[in-house]
Amino acid sequence: MNYTIDLVDPDFMDEQLLKKYLDLFNELQSETYSDDPPRTYEQFVRYLRNVSDSEKVYRWLAVVKGNILGDACCFINKEGENRHIAYVNIQVGKNYRQKGIGKALLQHVVEKIQNDGIEIIDFMTVNKPKAGSIFLHRMGAQIGQTNHINQLEIADLDYTLMDNWITRGRQANRDFQLEFWKNEYPEDRIAAYVKLYNEFWNSVPMDELEYRWENISEKWLRDSLRAILAKGWEYWLLVARNKVNSELAGFTTLIYTGYRRDLMNQDDTGVAERYRNRGLGRWLKAVMIKKLILEKPYIRIVRTENALSNGPMLRINQEMGFRNYLTEEIWQIRLQAIVDYLK
Repeated sequence: MNYTIDLVDPDFMDEQLLKKYLDLFNELQSETYSDDPPRTYEQFVRYLRNVSDSEKVYRWLAVVKGNILGDACCFINKEGENRHIAYVNIQVGKNYRQKGIGKALLQHVVEKIQNDGIEIIDFMTVNKPKAGSIFLHRMGAQIGQTNHINQLEIADLDYTLMDNWITRGRQANRDFQLEFWKNEYPEDRIAAYVKLYNEFWNSVPMDELEYRWENISEKWLRDSLRAILAKGWEYWLLVARNKVNSELAGFTTLIYTGYRRDLMNQDDTGVAERYRNRGLGRWLKAVMIKKLILEKPYIRIVRTENALSNGPMLRINQEMGFRNYLTEEIWQIRLQAIVDYLK
């Protein structure tokens, strides 16, 4: 098949090519998230064109006669302790698989990033379809972590349980109050939040993934938030703050993309180690879910992701009523191993 592979910049892609790219994207999304509606053109373009300033992003398209057969995307952090890791996603349309297109896209990725100080590449697959797992196994990548994408049906939520969590949380944490931040990090709180977020992030199970202790900066957090808002998303953050010294002990976040009107995404939840086993996590999540129901009564589903090794958070979510929707696997392989594979 006489196709070309082009490095593209979404800021300079014409409307016709963007619409072809959207067709591929929606085809691939429907294989995995069959319950979700297709992305609109405006949503897709805003997603592509608004990335964090703390990330370097490369995109390639495999094109023949104006049709897009597959794509590759590579994300690299510009700062922090894990700049040696590239996060790569390669997808090929279902009618064009097993024709060498994925391998050809990978070749272009490797050639581009060899001078970026990359040592390791991470890939992600889900349990449907299986093509990605077969591709990664063939090149010698190893599964470093298995996650569950879980969903909560709001209709199944136990409101009495949530009220109990709130009561117990208040009683056990009388020196704390909850603060809600929407689409912002308050200037007088950001330093405390950076400290809390780093403690949370560096306690998240990484299983067999090769990953260095990270030092996430205020700039990284603000750049990520700016990209979220530029996409047209909402960012909800609930924190537990000490009434005396303003120290932050825990947080939980929600992201509303609007891609599916009745769906809210549960993002990170974390509690500083010295404040664990006091019901803070349950208190935060119960207050947040009740706020969500009050302010967005049309939300029917909350979707989240948990590492299977993260027992405490899995237990909380299971008690709330979250159930497995998809299984996700994070694969790792050293860049040199891919270079050898492609020879």
